[in-house]
Amino acid sequence: MELIINHERTIRNPDAEAIAEQLRGLGPGEFAILSPNELTFIQTMNTDDEGFVVEYQDGSTEEHYAALNPPHEVEDIVAAFVAYAAGEDDWKTIFTWEQMLLTPADFCLVSVMAPGYLDRNESTIEAEDHMELPEFGPHSIVELAALLLGQTADEAVNSFEVVAEIEPDGMDPAQVIPFPAEFQLALSKIVDGQATKLAKQWAATESFHDPEIDITELAEVLMELTTLAKLANQTDRMLVISYFADQQLGE
Repeated sequence: MELIINHERTIRNPDAEAIAEQLRGLGPGEFAILSPNELTFIQTMNTDDEGFVVEYQDGSTEEHYAALNPPHEVEDIVAAFVAYAAGEDDWKTIFTWEQMLLTPADFCLVSVMAPGYLDRNESTIEAEDHMELPEFGPHSIVELAALLLGQTADEAVNSFEVVAEIEPDGMDPAQVIPFPAEFQLALSKIVDGQATKLAKQWAATESFHDPEIDITELAEVLMELTTLAKLANQTDRMLVISYFADQQLGE
């Protein structure tokens, strides 16, 4: 059994005192995972907006559950973690659980990273500046690049390279794919007045299959990407995709 804190330190076979100390010390944005193996765990996070949330997984991403009605009291979380570590079952009765349907196909995380991040073993999923793109795959990002650069998708995809694969604790493997420099620069130059028109063009590409897609929401996604691109350019950093999926780029 391992207690992992923020993917920064690991306590092996923690006792009740150590578990309580670590959980009570979690600040905003910090998290803890108690796990006997990679796919089985209980985890909590002190979120900025919801307070403490709790989830557990039982051997498969198909058996992933979240405790309803957050925020939860840290002492209840301590009690659940201590019981879990002891191999007892009563931790399940502390909360009311709901099964989470995790994204089965596409999920992207776009992170702002400094050059050399792979050599320094810096995690893209722990980047301070990032955005989540549920149900987005890299092919949708490729289509956006093609639009901005005046290319076909087949031409644009040649500029995207899988540079690494990461395996975060308790998560499926993810491909690491940097944004091409020319695409990042073009993305940073988008202004508000262009967003809706570009979103309509983007929604019409082959990477989107939902005819009811909300153009306003897609335009907001586009402008959030633009904000990250501007930040990356201003600080001499780069945008990097972490892509979790069964069907990955190039397959």
